[in-house]
Amino acid sequence: MHPGDLRGLLFAGGIAAIAGLFIVALFLRWAAGILDIESRSYGGALVIVVLSLVPSSIIALLLSVNSPPIIVLIDCSISAFIITLLATLAVFRTSLLKAFEMTVVFFLLLLVVLGGFAGAIALTLR
Repeated sequence: MHPGDLRGLLFAGGIAAIAGLFIVALFLRWAAGILDIESRSYGGALVIVVLSLVPSSIIALLLSVNSPPIIVLIDCSISAFIITLLATLAVFRTSLLKAFEMTVVFFLLLLVVLGGFAGAIALTLR
């Protein structure tokens, strides 16, 4: 592989990661809209995504050293849920029940929509 190819690959991966943050924030804003959270905004959703991403990534990094992959997946999913819930409480200034409901709806939206895309891609590549 030529060194220029690696730089291009890293650049494309960085752009895709940043685009992914904005897409996930759209899902979070959508979940807040479904539950009619008063102080919802796209900027707030983006802040929640970033606040959730950093601790979840650190936890995943620490767990992935000596743990089996299924344990890392379960622990990271639970910690991401809790961190997103706490970030939602702080940023949207809502009740614990509303924040919990919004986090559940957010994770379900991500699971259904992105899972549907992944299934469609798998079917077309088959």
